[in-house]
Amino acid sequence: MMKYILGLNSVYHESSVCLVGDGKIIAYAEEERFNRIKHAKISCPDNTDILPLQSIDYCLQVAGIDGQAIDKIGFSFVPQKRLQNLGIDDYPLTGTGYGTESGEQLVQQKIVTTSEQIRDYLNHPNLSFKWLDHHLCHAVSAVAISPYHESAVMVIDGIAEFETISLSYALNGKIRSIKRFTYPNSLGFLWEKIARYLGFTKYDAGKIMGLGAYGDSERFYPAFREFIELGQGEFRIDNKVLQIRSDDFSPLENLFGLQQRTASEPVILAHANVAAGLQRITEEVILDLAEFLYHQIEPRTKNICLSGGVALNCQANSKLAQQGLFENIFIPP
Repeated sequence: MMKYILGLNSVYHESSVCLVGDGKIIAYAEEERFNRIKHAKISCPDNTDILPLQSIDYCLQVAGIDGQAIDKIGFSFVPQKRLQNLGIDDYPLTGTGYGTESGEQLVQQKIVTTSEQIRDYLNHPNLSFKWLDHHLCHAVSAVAISPYHESAVMVIDGIAEFETISLSYALNGKIRSIKRFTYPNSLGFLWEKIARYLGFTKYDAGKIMGLGAYGDSERFYPAFREFIELGQGEFRIDNKVLQIRSDDFSPLENLFGLQQRTASEPVILAHANVAAGLQRITEEVILDLAEFLYHQIEPRTKNICLSGGVALNCQANSKLAQQGLFENIFIPP
């Protein structure tokens, strides 16, 4: 009898499901395809318990099974690790958002109900349920379907539980961690904050990347370097300037000499210049980390797998290919 594992991702956004049977992908789906809400939901502390139920139904239907046929559930988050987010922002936080005591308590209260929710939904009270490290899941999502038996692995997103960048090495299905970066040192959150500064939403990184093509990357590059340190495998953001979790843009306005754009205002060359500077600093961070990772692996590997939201930056990926350290680059479709 086939053994089925159901993988769930739904803490933040891009809620999705993957059904694996005897080690092979049977079906997968993103919840936004069914609920018709872009990204499935807007990430916030009070909805971490919303499960991609329509995606689950679809995967079961494709496999021709019911919930009781599932042997194990894997969920791409470890709630206890999220507690590290408390008290690390060195600027005032109000309300019940991420990083506040009440917000993080709400995350915990909501997400811990997930295991029982899914057991009830599948009518499977004794179903095995396991919390899984978010960045490990990202890494496996690339490694498991890549054509390589060994590769470097780079995961870059906004935030997992607490990690923001993970550098690893994969060999024959096993992944060895080499280095991890944690909040607030996040390229993904840097893009979200700059997108909002430029009058877009936090989910508009693709638009900002496109806008940067019209700008001069030299114009605001020195300003980015005022609060971003990089080099020799290091990456740090001065969060007193960026203030990732706040709606205060005054430090950025003072640094760039440019007021935050509202959505109704026209986009001008200065906005494109900021976007271009952001793209340049992103490429420099990624190329530096890739070089660092390359030299940490013996014997050297020709392969690298990328995952996480920032891995969708096609311009940075192109520069990584041109760098020449890795002959083969795999990014999950």
